[in-house]
Amino acid sequence: MDQLIGMTAYSLIKYPIEDIKWFFDQLVAAGGNATEALFITTWDDTWEWQPYTIKKWETKMWRDKPWNTGGPGYAFPVFGLGSWNAEVWAKWRTIFKYAATLGLTLIIRVLDFCSRKDNFLERHWCYWSCVQSWRWGGRMSGGYLHWPPGDGGGGKYIWPHYDKLNKRLIAELKASGVEYYLEDWNELDWTPGSQVPDGAPAPDVYQNEVHRWFIENFKSHGCPADHVICDSQRGERDSATYRFQVQHRLSLGAVVEHHGCASPKAMREIVSLFGGGRKSFPNGDGMDANAKGINDGRRYYTEPSFGQAVTMGRLIRENNLFAYLFKGRTFRRSQTLRSADFTAVKGLAKGLSGS
Repeated sequence: MDQLIGMTAYSLIKYPIEDIKWFFDQLVAAGGNATEALFITTWDDTWEWQPYTIKKWETKMWRDKPWNTGGPGYAFPVFGLGSWNAEVWAKWRTIFKYAATLGLTLIIRVLDFCSRKDNFLERHWCYWSCVQSWRWGGRMSGGYLHWPPGDGGGGKYIWPHYDKLNKRLIAELKASGVEYYLEDWNELDWTPGSQVPDGAPAPDVYQNEVHRWFIENFKSHGCPADHVICDSQRGERDSATYRFQVQHRLSLGAVVEHHGCASPKAMREIVSLFGGGRKSFPNGDGMDANAKGINDGRRYYTEPSFGQAVTMGRLIRENNLFAYLFKGRTFRRSQTLRSADFTAVKGLAKGLSGS
């Protein structure tokens, strides 16, 4: 079985290491062989586990917007991008090595755009709330992103710091012996109020060039070219914009991840629109109105049921898909990995094996 299947706890890093090992053990026992994790994220109270040290705390208002900032006097962390957090890297190293001992493949989403979807989350985001940002743009204005991607050099803009992160992350993964894939940005998008660099083209074009830069950078540091994943931002899969994104990601040689797939109906739609094969990666992140398994308390945020998972496993096999992983829906309410239910993973394994 060389196709990847499994369940994901995106906020993996925040949990105790013994719970992470338990989760990996149970996932493999259920027939899974892969999981995903967000690497730099503030989502779900993970901001303390970013790989840089905190240099100071600030209470100043964020972009002159009073809403969602933690209230008067709330202190936000300001990270230093030139100073690694040894504790965080040590914990990731343990995770990588333990996954390697189990033969578990890790898909690392290096940067999480969902961690920048509101002011409160973004104020905890290390590449926005950092001493370099205050020095370059003042009040973390974002102007230091610079156009074109990678230009500037000398540490003056954000791109050299992305480069250093990618270099170290890939070195740590390779040293651990784990089988890995890298996804540059999780659901990279532009939200109201997002800033783009002066002189940059339209947001869709700029977004594509960001993906291009990251893929080339990953490869320059030793990530195999066929181990790079890009997702397409959420949207109507049959829209012209979504199709444009998919074709662009494919032109870069990336595996394309399609979110919002937690049912056979959604998987068949993805295959119908974009074909099967090893560049196609349906994923259960996001919403699927047709999913019938565990729900996390929000409408349509649901896992496949066992029966649906069996059918989806067969579809993975018949269409030679790269992988299928879904977001575990028990963690949001329980906030513990040990609440994980592996029923759908067992269904995927059953369908994929043909038993």
